[in-house]
Amino acid sequence: MSTISLNDNADEKAIKIGVFLCRCGGNISDTVDMDRLRKSVDAEVIEEFENLCSINGRKIIRNNIIEKELDRVVVAACSPITHGKIFQNYVTPLNPYLLEMANIREQCSWVNPDKDSATDKAISILQSAIEKVKHSIALEPIIRKTPKSTAVIGGGISGISAALSLARQGIRTCLIEKEPTIGGAMVKVGKLFSPEKLAEECAMCLLNPLVNEAVEHSNINIMTNSTLKSADRRSGNFNLLVEKSPSTLLRVNV
Repeated sequence: MSTISLNDNADEKAIKIGVFLCRCGGNISDTVDMDRLRKSVDAEVIEEFENLCSINGRKIIRNNIIEKELDRVVVAACSPITHGKIFQNYVTPLNPYLLEMANIREQCSWVNPDKDSATDKAISILQSAIEKVKHSIALEPIIRKTPKSTAVIGGGISGISAALSLARQGIRTCLIEKEPTIGGAMVKVGKLFSPEKLAEECAMCLLNPLVNEAVEHSNINIMTNSTLKSADRRSGNFNLLVEKSPSTLLRVNV
């Protein structure tokens, strides 16, 4: 059993960390030496279970959080991309951002058939996750209404298509292009290959209808001779600083 101080201040409450190891139905335990992995951990709670993402696995995690009064949780299992939200829900009543996942399946057992080597890597991944979670802080979501507007940088065929797709959904769109006209490289091409018709086709015949629709669409504002100078994000909104030739700075909020 160990207690880990959050910082050097003696008055700070000691952090209790719970580490939960998943065998993943053999996906992990068949390659990783779970006994060695357990012995490498120094934490308040160390639990091992066949499938932590199951309901019984959730009970194990929650019961330990409540009974042992854990402050942080590390789950050594699979990818947080697929199971991150699941385990964030499982650590309730802890703040979900006081959880850290150590991916010892996709990043370890699935790609390393040698048991000793896989176990060494699993230990390294788990120790890194434990060190990281010591410095985690509780976060709360910021609820903020964002405007239905967006910016598309580049007025080539891809930018025009993206702007039209957004505009047709009722989203105000600012199309920013550094050249005097939109259309991009496609206006310089005489013909192109059409995968639908399996034949050559006139490039401008395909481009012109899209350009005309973009120019006439009420939800699209086309800014030519314009260059994006900077962008910053705050709570889902972006503030863009655009330079429009000749040397005029405009602020665009999306």
